[in-house]
Amino acid sequence: MVVDDDPAMRALLTAVLGAGGHEVRAADGAEQAVRMIRERAPAVVIVDAILPGRDGFALCREIRGLDLPAQPRVALLTGLDRVEPQEAVRAGFDRVLAKVVSPHQVLACVAELAAGPG
Repeated sequence: MVVDDDPAMRALLTAVLGAGGHEVRAADGAEQAVRMIRERAPAVVIVDAILPGRDGFALCREIRGLDLPAQPRVALLTGLDRVEPQEAVRAGFDRVLAKVVSPHQVLACVAELAAGPG
């Protein structure tokens, strides 16, 4: 799943992941994402750091608090100059991706997270 309020970034990530053989659902904000995750939890969620209403950190904490059969792995997608890894871990993220990322890096991140903890 991709959660990003920027339609162009959402479309780009959806296309890259789809071309990599992944089933992709996309949400434009936290509320829509939570609704979709409750309906059918994905294995991996890529969350933009800055979302309208709730930021990506708050969304990740909310995802971690959901009663789901299996918790998705969550990657933070950020264009921010500096995100402290400890801050991302405290919020529940499994990985941090810079917004300036190659399609190969996105696919490698999703493959690693989908494979499970380790």
